[in-house]
Parts: sequence; structure tokens; C-alpha cells
Amino acid sequence: MKDIDYEKIILTEEEQNIFDLFRSSDTAFLTVQQFKVLYKRGLIKQTISGKSFWYDDVADGICQLSEKGIYFREFQNKKLSSAMSLKEISDTLKQQLSSVASISNSAKIQADLAVKKSQQADIKGWIAVILSAFTLFCEFAINHEAIMEFIKQLF
Repeated sequence: MKDIDYEKIILTEEEQNIFDLFRSSDTAFLTVQQFKVLYKRGLIKQTISGKSFWYDDVADGICQLSEKGIYFREFQNKKLSSAMSLKEISDTLKQQLSSVASISNSAKIQADLAVKKSQQADIKGWIAVILSAFTLFCEFAINHEAIMEFIKQLF
């Protein structure tokens, strides 16, 4: 029964609701109508409460999963658990994304503050350059004769 591709078995909503009665056990109480629905799929054995469906006059009773039904239930359980794992991973990623978003907002605020501070420092730097140039000009204006004499001595 493991050679069956269980991906290709698609149950209707009614079939799935009946099959879910076997979620925790290999046996479940089914009505004759429910039995007929699942029996067509080969998911349950052909007996109800030990009586053969074909030869005995049967009523509602206990039914057992067939080997195919047992493997299909295991397949669905694995699929369900992997879907739950993916949901957990998705939730974790959403939390991390939220954290990253808040970190990026903090970084943007810090960068904006750094730009403002650097602009203020830039203004102060230009003021210092202008003052230095002014004092240099004043120094040349006041001591131009001594500076010229010194330069002549060098050359």
C-alpha cells in the first residue's frame, strides 16, 4: 500500500468529515450511509461490527480502517504536521520581521540625527576657516614688512 500516491487521493468534504472520525483510532462508529461513502474509496474494511457488508443484513456499527486507510491517515497527519510547522516558521519570521522593522526605524532616526549634527559641525568648521583666514590677512596687513624681509633672506 505504500506504492500508492496518496497526494492524488482527494476527499470531498463529506468524505473527509467521515474519515476524520478515524483521526485517533483505527476504528469508529459509522452509519451504513457513512460506511458506503468511505467504502467506495477503499479506506475501510468491508465489515460493520464484524458482519460482512455484502452477505449480511448490516446496521450501524463499528468499522475499521483498511491498510490503505491507515496509510492515508498517516499521510494526512504528516501533511498536517508539516503545515503546522510551516505556520510556526511563518509566525517566527513575522516576529523577526517586526523586530527588523523597528531596528531599521531606529537606525534611520540615528542617521537623521547624525546628519543634523554633522551639518552643525560643518557650519562651525566654516566659521573657524573664515576666522583663521581673517586673522592670517590681519597678520599680513600688520607685519607685511617683516614677512617680506624674511622671504628675501630665504631667496
